Amino acid sequence: MCTSDVLPSELWLEVFDWALTPGAECNPYTDSYVPFHAEMDDFERLAMKRTLNLVCRLWHALTTELLYRDVVISPKSTHALHDLLERECKEHPSYGKWVRRVVLPYTSTVTKSPKPLESVDILKSCPNLEVLVRPPVNTPEPLEFEFEADDVAWPSLRRLDWYGHGEAERTGGVNSLHSVLHNAPSLRYLLVGSVGQSGDALSGVAPGNLCLPHLETLRLDGVNGMLLHQICSRWALPALTHVVLDSPALGLDIDAVWDAFGDQLEIVECGRHMRFLFGDVLTPCLGRCPNLEELNYHVFYTSAPASVEGICHKGLKTVGLHAAVNKVFSKPAEIWAHLQSHVDFIASDAMPGLKTINLYGQWRGIMRQPAFEAMWKQLVGRRCSIVYNGQVLVA
Repeated sequence: MCTSDVLPSELWLEVFDWALTPGAECNPYTDSYVPFHAEMDDFERLAMKRTLNLVCRLWHALTTELLYRDVVISPKSTHALHDLLERECKEHPSYGKWVRRVVLPYTSTVTKSPKPLESVDILKSCPNLEVLVRPPVNTPEPLEFEFEADDVAWPSLRRLDWYGHGEAERTGGVNSLHSVLHNAPSLRYLLVGSVGQSGDALSGVAPGNLCLPHLETLRLDGVNGMLLHQICSRWALPALTHVVLDSPALGLDIDAVWDAFGDQLEIVECGRHMRFLFGDVLTPCLGRCPNLEELNYHVFYTSAPASVEGICHKGLKTVGLHAAVNKVFSKPAEIWAHLQSHVDFIASDAMPGLKTINLYGQWRGIMRQPAFEAMWKQLVGRRCSIVYNGQVLVA
């Protein structure tokens, strides 16, 4: 066996890349749709990178590029990052060219004064940035947004995860969703969430019409009715084929999504949220998305259609069911009755072109229960491929 001092550098690079790059189900760099995409702990991953980078000189040289692939611009690190990413000389080359993903908290873009933001200078020194994350505000202290924020050009940005903050939005520039989208012509994946300190977060986000010519995936997490109306009526999304509804706000008219984009949607996913359990979202989706090919949802957080009469979607080829536990079901009889309603729906003639049933999450324990035996026979009798976490159970 090779020891570390004789192992080729190329092999070490492969090992580090394998160890530090998440799997497809939670890859933060992806700009394409992944079913039930999970979030990853940025700080845990960055801590691992820093540890490997300090082991020895060889590992430091090999992992420096990987270390700066992800950057979190926190207020405490802004000044040091500014020096590291901007400087360019023979002894200390700029690391900005290696940055692919940036997490930018609102605490780093407060505008207490008209002075230029160091965080904006950092962003401008990252010419190859592909992913920008604006996480929800998690500090109890109020943030001050008094002056305008600077704009940034995002020519290589392909993914944007944006949780809005109402006060910050009004300062424009890097704090404004509309401004960032207007300057990101290559965007392919957009997550919009209206979680923030202000109750009217993102309420007036789009002062004008907007065109995102390459956007394929739109993920909505708690957006309010006004923003949804703007997206559906004033945004041109000609390449949109994937929609993920994570958590609909109370009273949100989800049908507006189907009315605006239904004809072009190929994949729809419903998130892990109780509101999908208290109303039928599947029937309107199937009825208004004639080109839909794949439908994914959390089976214990989604209501099955009360009746399949009048439902016939010939183009749907794949259904994905996630088995995330919902504690609202406290009695076994309720669990099995709810699951039976979904099995009956899938086994019906509502989707005559169905080819594949994908099972995600912890189905193994469900499959072992005697109460599931008859349901399994129904699914097998559907004569579809049944795939569990990537493994084909029934061809």
